Amino acid sequence: MGCFMNIRCINIFDFFRRIKVLFKLVLGVRNGNAGKFEKALKYFDDALRIDPTCLTAIEFKGVLYEKFEKYAEALEFYELLAKIDPIKNYVWFGKGNLLSKLGKYDEAIQWYDWAIKITDHDLNVILAKAYVYEDYKKYDKALEGINYILKAHEDNENVLHMKRRMLSLQKI
Repeated sequence: MGCFMNIRCINIFDFFRRIKVLFKLVLGVRNGNAGKFEKALKYFDDALRIDPTCLTAIEFKGVLYEKFEKYAEALEFYELLAKIDPIKNYVWFGKGNLLSKLGKYDEAIQWYDWAIKITDHDLNVILAKAYVYEDYKKYDKALEGINYILKAHEDNENVLHMKRRMLSLQKI
């Protein structure tokens, strides 16, 4: 009976630990959305002190740094997430977005390609990759992605608009 009670106590303590982590995450998100960077960061750090393996806290720290345009710092968190959980599409997609914002287009395209392989052609990633090709002035490559998306979503006005823009830029 003593062993059974210990297992229950551990489960109860684990439950309350998870609740504390969730509470810190919620406060971090609320403060981040309110523009309170330092306070939000403190809550995410608190969550990681309670549970150092909390991938959500690591991800939210990366998103927070990105939101406040601290791209190099945000990149560190995406690299950490890629090591811990390499099969998550959002990690590869997020890192591609950050590299694009840093002007590292070749690397961004590589990360988008990996995200596309993981998710079996996620349309959001393909569109993001097309935007990078646009920034790179490789309009033919951008059009490849756009045409792929239009096969599945032929009436999407945003993608159609982007296609018209690529075609006009290609002529310049």
